[in-house]
Amino acid sequence: MSDQYEKMKKYLPNEFNEILEIDSILQAESPEFEDINDSKEDIKNEMFIDTATNYGLNRWEKNILNINPKSDTNLNDRRGTIKSYLIGLNKLNATRIQELAQAFNYGQINVGLLNSTLVITFLDYYSPPSEYSDFYNYIVTRKPAHLGLEIQFKTINWNNVESLNLTWDQIENLNLTWTEIEEGSWTNNV
Repeated sequence: MSDQYEKMKKYLPNEFNEILEIDSILQAESPEFEDINDSKEDIKNEMFIDTATNYGLNRWEKNILNINPKSDTNLNDRRGTIKSYLIGLNKLNATRIQELAQAFNYGQINVGLLNSTLVITFLDYYSPPSEYSDFYNYIVTRKPAHLGLEIQFKTINWNNVESLNLTWDQIENLNLTWTEIEEGSWTNNV
């Protein structure tokens, strides 16, 4: 007999344990109660962004935050977008922008203000990461209107290239354009 059957039996007066009809009812109902208990856990998981499935994320996006995600967006990027909206319910400052980058799994960023321009520098990316447009739009719609916005990405310098111990011929054999070399993302694959 299942654990649920035994639990249900304990709730009954001892006199009922001898009645076959009661025992049959408990045996029939215990699997249903097990299913209910399993469903409770699934429902709880749908309430939290980090454990929600497509069903739970749809609820967050459409019913709670009124977000329209792109159809090809994966679950982790959707979670990042939802978290960014929730983070953004407060005012925008350097800490909030860094939390937003963490919600999108963008790694480390620097945030500064230079000549009335908000400067955000991605330290772990050479080019815009996935779902970058959501991050950018979020910042643009929440920054003060009088501030400009400049977003920079990690750049490659001669020391980075030299540390790879490649000759010019080896770099040339990678068949990269000069723009691709300057972006630097190829260094992760060498």
